[in-house]
Amino acid sequence: MLGHYLGAVKVWQCPASTRPVTVAGVSQLRVRTVSLNCFMGSPVKSPVATSYRRQGEVTRPSPAEALTFVDERVETINDGSFGMKWTFKENDPGSWTLRDKPAIVHDRSGTLSFADGHVETHRWQEACTLDAARNDAVMPGNQDVLWMQQRATWREASPSANRLNRR
Repeated sequence: MLGHYLGAVKVWQCPASTRPVTVAGVSQLRVRTVSLNCFMGSPVKSPVATSYRRQGEVTRPSPAEALTFVDERVETINDGSFGMKWTFKENDPGSWTLRDKPAIVHDRSGTLSFADGHVETHRWQEACTLDAARNDAVMPGNQDVLWMQQRATWREASPSANRLNRR
């Protein structure tokens, strides 16, 4: 639905990640490197996490704190949605999981946009975030997972999960 307003396909690609992708010996140009936070635009209604269908619904976290688009690692980009755990529990760091992987092409950093329209580059803190072996990698106590989860959605069932851990 945004395509009509944007016009250029290049807006979905980080210039640092445009090398062609080769699958089964066939090279093709990369279509995009950006994915939408899985809680934004999702039709899923969950008792443990808020999904946002309209911009006006983004109040917690505030629009300045709510992740929208994430520059995703080219090795894991798949369906256009940047997947995070719906059942994330801040008080159970042993279960923290990195589902999809953020890009690291800017000196251990990735570019993210927020619901208020601003964009920032975030430097990932944990070595395991930089070298995640697979999707749904359990990463106990990973501060990068916590940082993304706190900015992805509001969890009514766990008010302590809504304190932003600023760096």
